[in-house]
Amino acid sequence: MDDALTPDSDDGLTVLDGFDGIEVRVFNPFPRHRSRVLSFLLNFNLLNRRMHNKSFTVDNAVTIVGGRNIADEYYQSSETEEFLDEDLLATGQVVDDVSRSFDEYWNAREACPVRFLRPMLPQAEANSLFEVGRRLIAEPRALAYVDSLDTGFADTLLGGGLL
Repeated sequence: MDDALTPDSDDGLTVLDGFDGIEVRVFNPFPRHRSRVLSFLLNFNLLNRRMHNKSFTVDNAVTIVGGRNIADEYYQSSETEEFLDEDLLATGQVVDDVSRSFDEYWNAREACPVRFLRPMLPQAEANSLFEVGRRLIAEPRALAYVDSLDTGFADTLLGGGLL
């Protein structure tokens, strides 16, 4: 992840990082011991090196790339704003190219495991964050969005229909 706008999500990222098989890395992290604005002003050339790529690649067989962030306003479920970024699903040679680009960032010396930025949260705090997530998923607008995804596309993809 890029660290430009993550200070409010550090706890959630730390919890996610605690799951087996999941590692969260932050590219070129801001210092956590002082103001982000001050850090940015004092170290502009260093901290302005951002990684804003967005890709989701599964088993080096299918990739989705595009401009969409993970937020309500990108999925037409915000009550106040809506962005119309687009995504592209691809198979074939381009998937290898996307995977190589991801690996370059993942293995860059500027990429830091999130657990190095924050200690693991106490279990009670982690459980609290999970409960917030469960409540959000159960909201009517979240359910409406999930229902809208049932197009049969996943079954076609999993059945090898697009490869």
